[in-house]
Amino acid sequence: MRRNPIDSPKPVTDSLKPTTIDAPHLLRIPEAAAKLAVCPRTVQSAIARGDLRVVRLGRAVRIDPADLRVHLDVPECGSGRWPMSGAKIRPAHAGARDGRRTNGASTPDIIPRGSLGADVPEFAPFPIDALPGPVREFVAAASAAIGCDPCYVGLPLLAALAASIGNSRRIALKRSWTEPAILWCALVGESGTSKTPAIKAALRPLRDAQRVAFAEHASTMQHFEADRLRAEAALTAWKRQAAGGNAPTEPPQIPAPPTARRYIVSDTTVEALAPILLGNARGVLLARDELAGWVGAFDRYAAAGRVGSDAPFWLSAHSGEAVVIDRKTGIPPTIHVPAACASICGGIQPRTLARAIGQEHADNGLLARLLLATPPRVRKSGVRRISRPLWTKRSTRFSAHC
Repeated sequence: MRRNPIDSPKPVTDSLKPTTIDAPHLLRIPEAAAKLAVCPRTVQSAIARGDLRVVRLGRAVRIDPADLRVHLDVPECGSGRWPMSGAKIRPAHAGARDGRRTNGASTPDIIPRGSLGADVPEFAPFPIDALPGPVREFVAAASAAIGCDPCYVGLPLLAALAASIGNSRRIALKRSWTEPAILWCALVGESGTSKTPAIKAALRPLRDAQRVAFAEHASTMQHFEADRLRAEAALTAWKRQAAGGNAPTEPPQIPAPPTARRYIVSDTTVEALAPILLGNARGVLLARDELAGWVGAFDRYAAAGRVGSDAPFWLSAHSGEAVVIDRKTGIPPTIHVPAACASICGGIQPRTLARAIGQEHADNGLLARLLLATPPRVRKSGVRRISRPLWTKRSTRFSAHC
């Protein structure tokens, strides 16, 4: 019996064999931002401007790793440069515009890595000798007792002293150029480098003064409540007399609530900080263990489609300028602070700093206003204590300004 040629099996040729294509691993926006050591908002801005090509899978956005090198000025990984050495947005057509050689009609060469971190010098010791005598002695003793670099104690202490001076003094650089005593300090270090103990030691006199001020305010509030109740009773009697036509011409006045003396704030919004600055003309100190929360609050309305106004407020507060805050609720609805004065100190980890501070903060000058310190690790020795005379000298120095 002859087999039908149609039913006979045919040999499988190479052209019919399945082929395998090695597709690149596409990155999500957070993954691309992590590779560039920038915040995701910087990558989103590059995509919105058309400076970075993307692959759209439905509503999802993916990025080819090769495009990160072509379209962005990316620092070498593991080069030891500062994480914020500046992944700068560079359009795809920039090579042809500025005369760079390109491979092909539209694909530019890999951009040479030029970054801010390339010009950063080696770490220089904190100039402890430039401090006043009592401050210098305390910084040396406290850093030795805690087991950290002197800048971890010196920078928060300088910020606290600047806040205690505040608007009471201004330095005249020229006849028409004056600057207030405002310092923004950030301690950059990994976890376990004693940032928090150093900040606590530096701010202890200011926190003690704040504790006393709160106790005095609580006592004042008790007397205010009694005066307010008497004034409200007198006002009620005046209204009865006014209804009968026998009231005096002027009604009794309700006393205004007393304002608490503030030296230090920790977690506050701009709307809450404006009344504090209005009631404390000298200024305050914003102290936070993690400054990432302070930077993250700048665009807290972005999710609702609104652009946050916190960053412009803080940029004005660094120069001691007048600010105006308009509120939908609260009395009064508009707050005008003639001279907003707020010094800042806190700690942050290097990777957290790279995620929190983006290119937009370098462009608007916020990054330039921060006094950063990244000292090397200090080998801790035996447990030491800060002598009581040094605590007394430092507290006296604060009391002279507060």
